[in-house]
This record gives sequence, structure tokens and C-alpha cells, in this order.
Amino acid sequence: PNGFNSILVGAFLIFFAYLGFDAISTAAEETKNPQKNLPIGIIGSLAICTIVYILTALVLIGINPISEINLQAPLAHAISSVGQNKIAGLISIGALAGLTSVLMVMLLAGTRILYAMSRDGFLPRILKTLHPKHKTPYVVTILAALICIIGSTFLDISTAAELCNFGTFTSFIIVCVAVLILRKTDPNRNRPFKVPFSPVFPLLGILCCGTLMFYSMKFLTTSKILFPLWILLGIVIYFIYGYKQQRKIEKNSGI
Repeated sequence: PNGFNSILVGAFLIFFAYLGFDAISTAAEETKNPQKNLPIGIIGSLAICTIVYILTALVLIGINPISEINLQAPLAHAISSVGQNKIAGLISIGALAGLTSVLMVMLLAGTRILYAMSRDGFLPRILKTLHPKHKTPYVVTILAALICIIGSTFLDISTAAELCNFGTFTSFIIVCVAVLILRKTDPNRNRPFKVPFSPVFPLLGILCCGTLMFYSMKFLTTSKILFPLWILLGIVIYFIYGYKQQRKIEKNSGI
């Protein structure tokens, strides 16, 4: 009812609901047969959740008109509006449980990425310290948790979600570009899992992610200002620390 513009902006915002699926790939080093298990886990969970999302949206629209949907707690509010307060309470409890599990998964993914960056010299090496008993990167886990706590204290939840979307789209675009480059610069690399239909799939990924990012900037305010600052901060960290460390590593290894 709000035209094609709302479809694109809605696609950008709803992407936040799909962030956890790519997080599975960060556990590849801790997976027994990742070439088989990771694609099954990512594609299988993605398909199941997409079907559930669509069915839930259809039921929600059937209960409440679009103009009456409460954006803060849509499902609980819709069920409560038809007199089912107990069921609405159960839905709220389920939402809290779901949010908690998402926090745990995203914390796992974020810490593994930072751990890998530290191991490769892009971040201080203290972040790759493993716990003597559990063999997990506990230093970076504590640091990431503190950053999340501070961020959630001062950031508006909508702005935080939009920034997460911007960051995810950017990382997806970088991955697609990297696939295209490595196919040309390192064609003989051993690839247990190979992206099919290259370069069509990477180019479609770049096009879709880039279109949603740039189009949504016409309608967003705070996040479209903070995102370039976020990217700039990452570039500064890389050139002040990461780039120099990589040159040292290459020099010491004789590359």
C-alpha cells in the first residue's frame, strides 16, 4: 500500500532478521566437516526461518490492519488486541528468549572474527589469547561484550539496527568482490567449497546489497551519517596498526 519505495526500505530493515545466518560461517574452524555441514546449516535454517517469517507476517496482517500494527511489539500487541492476553504474554517471553539466543550467537561470531583478525596481525595480539582451560578467546569475548553493553546504553535501537545492516551489507559486498578477485589472481587455490555460477552470483550479490544500501540512505537520518564515520574509523585502525603489522609479518617471513 505504500508503494515500491517502502518495499526497498522494508527489505533493507528486515535484513536485520537474517544477520544470524552468516554468523554460522565464523565457526568453520570449530566444525567437523565444514564443507558439508556449514552449507546445510546456513541454507537449511535460512529456508525454514524465511517460511516461518512469511507465515507469521500473513497471520499478523490478518489480525490487524497495517495502520494499526504496533512496531515495538507487533505480535504480542496483535494477539492482545483480540483478547488473548495470556498468549500475548507467552509470545513476549518467547521474544526475550529469541533475542537472548541471537545475542549469544552474534557474540560468538563477532569474537571469532576479531580473534582471526588478531591472529593475522590486524589487531593487537592480546585479543587472540585463549583461555587455559576452555581454549576459547576469552579476552576478546569480554571486550566485545563490554562494547555491546556501552553501545546499547547510548544508541537508539533503530539506529543500531540500521548500522548493523549497513555493516553487514558492506561485508557481503567485500566478500563478493574478494571472490571475483581471487578467481583471477589465485585460480589454482584449493577450494573445498567453491561459489557456484561465478561471476554471476558475486555480481548479483554486489548489485542487490549496494542497491538496498544506497536507496535506503534517502530515507534514513542518523545511521547514514554514523556509518561513514564507522567505516572511516576502521580504515584509520587498519592503516595505523594493521597495515604496519602485515608488512612486518611479510618481512619476517621473507614474503
